[in-house]
Amino acid sequence: DLKSAKASMLSLFSCPNFPDSLWSDLLANRYIDFGKLLGHIHAINPSSRLIERIGDIEISTGGMLEPITAIKTQGQWSAAFSMYRKAVTAAYPHRGEELDTYYDAIINYFNVTIETEHYRIINLDKSIRLRVAGSNSISL
Repeated sequence: DLKSAKASMLSLFSCPNFPDSLWSDLLANRYIDFGKLLGHIHAINPSSRLIERIGDIEISTGGMLEPITAIKTQGQWSAAFSMYRKAVTAAYPHRGEELDTYYDAIINYFNVTIETEHYRIINLDKSIRLRVAGSNSISL
């Protein structure tokens, strides 16, 4: 029962920082969108700010932080994967080695690929994790 598994997980003192809304998907072995994962945790993309003056009055719009909606850099991917790994291994400790091996492989791809092509590695990761999600016969 996912509902009670999630409640049990969230009640643990050692429960990692992971969005409440994504726990059910993680526990059901569904695909976790890393953009949504980081977007839930913190907003890091500043929006443009516009300042207008009318006489002595100053009107300011924007300047708010917008959540990430897509992973675009190796740093964002690494941060999201780290959070994902902590949550997965909290729920499924036996998957730690699998996730470490996968992380090393993806980081290797980043290291041997020029930065302008990193989007290809990010897309590869998405494809792999989508294929593995929900499958009991394959792993990362």
